[in-house]
Amino acid sequence: MSSKKELKSEQEVSNNVLAEIEDIVESIKKDFGEESVILLGENEKKPREVISTGSYLLDQAIGAGGYPCGRIVEIYGLKSSGKSTLALQAVSECQKLGKKAAYFDLENSLDIKHAKSIGVKIKELITPYPSSGEEVFDMMIKLIHKNIDLIIVDSVSNLVPLVQLEANLGKQRVGSHAALMSAGLRKLKPELVNKKTIVIFINQIRKNIAINPYAPSETKTGGMALDFDADLQIKLKKKEDLKKNDKIIGIETEAKIVKNKMAPHGEVASLVIIFPHGVKKEREIIDLATELSIIHKSGTWYSYQDKRLGQGKENAVDYLLENPELYQEVEKNVLERINNKEYC
Repeated sequence: MSSKKELKSEQEVSNNVLAEIEDIVESIKKDFGEESVILLGENEKKPREVISTGSYLLDQAIGAGGYPCGRIVEIYGLKSSGKSTLALQAVSECQKLGKKAAYFDLENSLDIKHAKSIGVKIKELITPYPSSGEEVFDMMIKLIHKNIDLIIVDSVSNLVPLVQLEANLGKQRVGSHAALMSAGLRKLKPELVNKKTIVIFINQIRKNIAINPYAPSETKTGGMALDFDADLQIKLKKKEDLKKNDKIIGIETEAKIVKNKMAPHGEVASLVIIFPHGVKKEREIIDLATELSIIHKSGTWYSYQDKRLGQGKENAVDYLLENPELYQEVEKNVLERINNKEYC
């Protein structure tokens, strides 16, 4: 009997505490606005909203199914490793969902033809032209307040502080770039709370010419602010050029999840990027379908149910592309299995 009374007493205490907590939350909302405070349990059962990376393999490596909404992402790597292509793929995937995107082309290198070939709707892409690094962050905050869904900053190295723009070449202030990133991210991060905007920073790796032999061989621009403030960091490393008839048609690049607040980090995805169309998702479907035993491989031959798709991966991909209904069937089976957590 005593144990039942104790359980009932504990439940009553719990209910009283919850009622008091709800009163506190409502009081804060009344004074500071609806989005000023939440109870974590309110979002516990809500599925995480994401925008696909444009690569099935990278979506799975991230663990969340894509770039998580309301988060800061950094994509970095050496020159020609696929950074801008992944950024444009994100814009394309965002627009496919009927969402809005903005692209800060700070390098003035956005290729419209390339963007269109990846699937970007140019007429629907907001392209701000700020006059300084500080203005970039101010514009981003304004865009977040307007409920923009995706912001691309390409790239961190061209986020030039006003103090550098106004100084003579011989009087550049050391550390001003890192200070800008640190201050800007401190302003930006709170603005993303309870918002759905994804902010993707593109960053470059440079060879470190430090004399110290124990220093890292590579360094990123912008200091260490993104190492602390980014929720997701993806490092790209080109593995090889892809050639056809001695002509380079694309690259194979390795995407490593260096930091991940949504799932365990350290996952790696091998991406095939074909110029100018971007990630070759059809090849990824073959890889995933084979791993999940939806497509069967015997020697060099690929088959699906009672159909032979071709000898070698490229021939199997070509067969699926020539038979779109069959491709959609395979794709549907793969995505259903992935979404049911049979692959991770």
